[in-house]
Amino acid sequence: MNANNQYLTLFANCIPVKGASRSVICDTQHKRVKFIPNSMYDWIQELKSISIEDYQKELNENQIQITNDYIDFIIQNDFGFFCTKEELAWFPEYDGSYESPNEIENAIIDSDDSSNHNYQKIFSQLEQLGCEAIQLRFFDAIKFEQLNKILSHLEQSSIVSIDLALPFSQEWSNEKVKDALNKHPRIFQLTLTSFPATLDPYPNEHRANLVCSSKVIDSNSHCGIIDPKYFRLMKESMIEARDFNNCLNKKISIDVHGTIKNCPTMSESFGNIASTTLEEALNSNGFKTKWFIKKDDIKICQDCEFRYICSDCRAYTQNEDAYGKPLKCNYNPEKMEWKS
Repeated sequence: MNANNQYLTLFANCIPVKGASRSVICDTQHKRVKFIPNSMYDWIQELKSISIEDYQKELNENQIQITNDYIDFIIQNDFGFFCTKEELAWFPEYDGSYESPNEIENAIIDSDDSSNHNYQKIFSQLEQLGCEAIQLRFFDAIKFEQLNKILSHLEQSSIVSIDLALPFSQEWSNEKVKDALNKHPRIFQLTLTSFPATLDPYPNEHRANLVCSSKVIDSNSHCGIIDPKYFRLMKESMIEARDFNNCLNKKISIDVHGTIKNCPTMSESFGNIASTTLEEALNSNGFKTKWFIKKDDIKICQDCEFRYICSDCRAYTQNEDAYGKPLKCNYNPEKMEWKS
């Protein structure tokens, strides 16, 4: 390593996050997370305004060796690069502010056999609010023709992304799945729940992501699970998580009874879609309050190195505290352990 009077800076897609006992570098371009000691995180912050040579002037031989190891780690993992002081000005640090022109970014609509949603009306109202992504969750079996009719209302829609979850039934053969995904290219994920263990999962050979899960999901009570497989290694999502709640921000939901909520699992209601428009609910007193409960405000989460890539849940929290740790999170940032 030759860093004579040079500066070391991270690529914009590599975001360090400090936790209670260790830190991480989140590489949002290559979708990877690397653990680093907190001392290395502090060192990265100091190097933002000082050259490597100047930083090492007051260090002893052992400390210099440690910083050289840190530098090798950054370069070998392609997390950063050397530059001069003049060149450093060409790579300003991203200000980290999250902005969106849409009043609503995403929505969840739950349905079971008791539901009587007017999907055309709902989709139209979501479009007016700028919504681009929706999740449709069906807790009871739905026929192909019925689902096809619902999705037909989105054929000319500005909603560009559809996430579907529905229980497997004998009607949903591999051919039916292919037909649904080919007919509705806006579907980015289809999850078949209650998938029989005796049946081989359907091949994931589609443009959309196909998930065959044996898990029985028959209500919204299955929400809120915190697990590394749900981590979102996206720069925009990480920036949003610094300023807002990355689960509820700019989200609106309708439960199986038509009740408008922040999330279908939450108890607080802001009217019913039969008599209240989504815009009226959005502008109701208190609807946006939970949008601003960010991870740095949540107990225990604020000490977690995964907090900006982790999902959140305000429906299930410890001691029913609005700022409590998600009840279904089993990670201890102090011990760096996931409980089984």
